[in-house]
Amino acid sequence: MSNQKSKKLRINQEIVTAKWFSDIETPGKKLSKTYLLFLSHHIEAGFELLKLRQINNPDLFLNKTALVVGVKFLEEIDELYDEFLDDKKDFQFETGFDKYNIEKNINFFYSAIAVAEKYWLGVVVNLEKRSITTFNCAAMKSTYASLVPYVNAYAMVLPFMIRNFLKDVSMDIKLYFKIFN
Repeated sequence: MSNQKSKKLRINQEIVTAKWFSDIETPGKKLSKTYLLFLSHHIEAGFELLKLRQINNPDLFLNKTALVVGVKFLEEIDELYDEFLDDKKDFQFETGFDKYNIEKNINFFYSAIAVAEKYWLGVVVNLEKRSITTFNCAAMKSTYASLVPYVNAYAMVLPFMIRNFLKDVSMDIKLYFKIFN
């Protein structure tokens, strides 16, 4: 019990405190890169809390093959995307992706993508069906056409990435298809 009390929740190497939550609640605060970084931290915090719940209360989760990867997973893919395009077949996704614990028994990833200021698109990657489902709760603001570029990149990268993680050279690397909701 004392071990749990001393363990502090960290989001992106930052200890979560009361001040951490007050930053996003400040009304009228001008949007800046720093503020958008805070928004990203808060979305990531939601995913971190979901991961903790999945670890601490596995009985609450019916799907045992799902992995909550959070926002950083897709952001890290974004950072490597240009390098990947230069050499798809031989590109190695080794820079820290092992922390996500992607194994053969995983069929789903849960994540989110920032597509505009204060707007996030929920993403579920189904490895078994080779599909990416997006949850566009602001369809009036972001149309299907405006979201395609965000998802197309992941549809191209994920087959190569998963093949690399699982070290399965026989794995099919054709594009994932996309489903927009």
